[in-house]
Amino acid sequence: MKLNIQIFGLGFVGLTTALALSKMKFKVHGVENDSLKLESLKKTKLYFHEPQLESRLKLEKGRKYFSFSNNFYISKTKINVFYICVGTPGKKNGEANISSIENIIKNVKKNHSNEKILFVIKSTVPPGTAAFLKKRYISTYLFIVSNPEFLREGNAWNDFFYSGKIIIGFQENFAKKIMNKIYKKFDDPIIFTTNTTAEFIKYLSNTLLANLISFSNEMTIFAEKFGNINIKESFNAIRLDKRWYGEPCNMSSYLHPGIGYGGYCLPKDTKALTFLISKYKKNNLLESVNKVNNEIFFHQLDKVKKSFNKNIFILGLSFKPNSDDIRDSISIKILKYLEMKSSKKIFACDSLCYKQVKKIFSKKISITKHPSIKKNTSYILCTAHKEYEVFLKKIKKKDIIDLRYIV
Repeated sequence: MKLNIQIFGLGFVGLTTALALSKMKFKVHGVENDSLKLESLKKTKLYFHEPQLESRLKLEKGRKYFSFSNNFYISKTKINVFYICVGTPGKKNGEANISSIENIIKNVKKNHSNEKILFVIKSTVPPGTAAFLKKRYISTYLFIVSNPEFLREGNAWNDFFYSGKIIIGFQENFAKKIMNKIYKKFDDPIIFTTNTTAEFIKYLSNTLLANLISFSNEMTIFAEKFGNINIKESFNAIRLDKRWYGEPCNMSSYLHPGIGYGGYCLPKDTKALTFLISKYKKNNLLESVNKVNNEIFFHQLDKVKKSFNKNIFILGLSFKPNSDDIRDSISIKILKYLEMKSSKKIFACDSLCYKQVKKIFSKKISITKHPSIKKNTSYILCTAHKEYEVFLKKIKKKDIIDLRYIV
């Protein structure tokens, strides 16, 4: 399977991609319309600063795996893989401008006949972009893959090989085979998913970082207005938390969808600091944190309501796994709602706190230590105790509502 790999746009992302694939001994042709940028590259000079790229450019010039010009070409004997690495700047209203991507696809489409062409979009695009482009431009011989980049300026070369993951959004198996061939020698795990999921992963990554920065700055604004707080010492102390490094648990476990935070500490402390900050600053970020925690409860409850024609079995009653604490447990809130609204049989279980919960609810709800298989029953995973992962393998997927996203 011979490939004709071309990179559209030789900026920060495109040039890194081109040089990295060249290093892996793929013959790569770069396409750049800016004549000044091309002149700089011909002199093996970068027109922007990025460590390691200029020396790599000089090395690839000698190896002759990388060429570039202001034109693309379509091979009739090879599979054409066209990486799109152009900018998607924001419009005045904040919407991403994908016109440069559209122009490339339209131009290629105009010049091709029956050659197979796989467009690989590395540009950051909103979820749904590939679906939109497919509907508008893609025909029998044209395919689209979403392959977002995770490159940090100043560390792009290392990140291309060791970002921790390679995300490939695809639809056709043909496209999956091509991408597997290109990336099979890379060390990072390849995650094959849908185009829309791949696009969302990139935005999820960037907006998480934006949230961390804004949270840090909001806390700084409050602390300096409140007074007598050492900002540097405070943040340095938080960085010492061993959870950042996976001891005793990994901080990444907090980045997980579910039914909201509960327990004794997080709800009361978040509300208390929200109240205090509101005296110094309106519309603070923690107000939104509290609001979302309420919204996710009702969002997940709507899924449970759709099962009101069946019996319901709640799996897990404590606010978190490996705990018997039911204070501010979202599972308990759901169970109280079901006690009032559901006319069907209600079951619930939790090996650590079932005795406590029995004292709260009427005999209408059957509360046991462990789950059991019932007919005409929806199983609602509320607390991710390990035993439920094993148990739910015995249950048909249509009968499971996974509010912890682990099944």
